[in-house]
Amino acid sequence: MKLSDAQENSIYRIQENRYREVVNKQSDLIVRFTLAGMITFVNQAYCNFFHKTAEQLIGRPILEQIHEQDTGIFQQHIKQISIQQPSRQSQNRLIDGLGRIRTVRWLDRGIFEGTDLVEIQGEGQDISDSVSEQILKQTMEQRYRVLVEEMQGVVYVLHAETMMVIYMSPQIEKFSGYSQEDVYKDPLLWFTKIHPDDVSDVVTAFKKRKTEASDEIIEFRFIHKDGHIVWVQDRGAKIVADDGTLFLQGIMIDISASQIARQKMEKYSELGKMINDFSLALMTVETNDWEPLMNTILKEMGLLLAVDRSYLLMIDYEQGVINNTHEWCADGIFSSMKDFQNRPVDEFKWWFPRLSIDGKIIIDDLNSLLPEEGNIREMLESQSVQSILIVAMKRKDHFYGCLGFDSVVSQKSWDQEIVLLLRMFSDMLMSTYERINPGKS
Repeated sequence: MKLSDAQENSIYRIQENRYREVVNKQSDLIVRFTLAGMITFVNQAYCNFFHKTAEQLIGRPILEQIHEQDTGIFQQHIKQISIQQPSRQSQNRLIDGLGRIRTVRWLDRGIFEGTDLVEIQGEGQDISDSVSEQILKQTMEQRYRVLVEEMQGVVYVLHAETMMVIYMSPQIEKFSGYSQEDVYKDPLLWFTKIHPDDVSDVVTAFKKRKTEASDEIIEFRFIHKDGHIVWVQDRGAKIVADDGTLFLQGIMIDISASQIARQKMEKYSELGKMINDFSLALMTVETNDWEPLMNTILKEMGLLLAVDRSYLLMIDYEQGVINNTHEWCADGIFSSMKDFQNRPVDEFKWWFPRLSIDGKIIIDDLNSLLPEEGNIREMLESQSVQSILIVAMKRKDHFYGCLGFDSVVSQKSWDQEIVLLLRMFSDMLMSTYERINPGKS
């Protein structure tokens, strides 16, 4: 039976009212608009979002509510809706009724008459909070990355079971000589460069972090790519991923300078104590005890100062010669004592002016000698000397002799504090020598 126009209109109004009732109960924003962008329908959620009534919104351009920077994206999006692609998702920013910028994710569906697109209906969800969280997370990650990459120390993340590198900050190159790429190519590279004597301590400390959640600070030595030793202070903790995987995160700081300073202070203290002990012995030593005491002094000082040869040269002015009267050599180092017996004083004229002015001669590197000082270099090279320290035993311009310290295996530099202590001790030796050898000069 065919319905009259009035009946059809009544049924349409009933369906339309039911539709409106349904969509008005939804929390999602629903809006319908023409291809020209004029709003034809909004639900209550849409009205609430903009703090406006339906009458204030219907008939207005939909672009009025869209953030101006997103209008181009919106228009391009709408052009893509067709009979072949009747629905599309998009995302844009809106200005809500409080003037806030909100981000809404849309599902837009085309409304067709036959194959002709006549209107578009959008269903939107306010995702501003999740977008803000994501932006904050990204920002925090960026800030963390910037912070990590600007830190002086090396930040790392290791797989707790395999000790393989998951992340190593760029400072690793300045720290170790190895680039990030080197470390990532060989994730165990960093571990193989820990000083062999310290590996067991590092392993023990990391095991403790895994099992006891310890953040104990550890110190160990790392072998730089160029071979020198870097002292490391490391502090970290374990991290448990969502899937239960255990990682170790931490930061390594180069403490070489402070470690060297501490070692130097310890060395100064040890040498000071040793000199004090020997000074007491020198106060009471007699002629017969001079030789064994000097042998002990040269050995103990040589070991403490980590040199390869230490010796005492004495000047015999009656004979006009210099003699090596006492010597100590480290294991594997040949003695040069026989080469310095009855050597004419004239051979050492180069040394005396320098000893007279400074009371010491320091040659860290033979290459620092001038070309005209070739004979001095030749003399030192004949003894395989790479670096040398000579400390004078003198009163005013009168020389009794000198203490010598040779570095044969490698070059060595001398701290002024050490040199000062040795010069003080050489004065004590001179006073003792005068006491037990009255009349000798």
